[in-house]
Amino acid sequence: MSEDSSVRLNASPLGGRPSSSSLQAPWEMEEDERPWPYSHTLMCFGPRNPVRRLCRFLITQPEFDRVVIIVILLSSFCLGLDSPRNDPHASLSLCLRTLDVVFTAFFFSEMLIKIIAMGFVFGEGAYLKSAWNIVDFFIVMVTLLILLADTVPQLRPLRVLRVARVLRP
Repeated sequence: MSEDSSVRLNASPLGGRPSSSSLQAPWEMEEDERPWPYSHTLMCFGPRNPVRRLCRFLITQPEFDRVVIIVILLSSFCLGLDSPRNDPHASLSLCLRTLDVVFTAFFFSEMLIKIIAMGFVFGEGAYLKSAWNIVDFFIVMVTLLILLADTVPQLRPLRVLRVARVLRP
């Protein structure tokens, strides 16, 4: 085999000289150099995507964590007020149910922002590579199932998962 043919075998797909990135595995490259889907969160948000960049900016702000902690404290307070003995038609119960939906939407949004910014499963700092985020993901999914069980009669047996709500704060 001549020297010229070996260069053609290792040449980049666009022609010309071989690039260093064509000789590396995608997971060994810098994030901006990786081909789709390796550097894309949820297979659609690339490293330079404005939505992903905004999410990265948000999670790096100290105010983001402060707001999350305040909402966790408010949610914990509301969970302390909630009781199975409360009259389901009382204004307190209705307010707590509404706040439960608001808190769930907030925690789901926080989870989604972190997933878009960090990646979901794959990558160095992916969301599900942190034990706290795994717990957070589980609690948010259980809470969504509970809310779904309240509205869909066939899923009423899943309301027993309300016991897991104490993990949410």
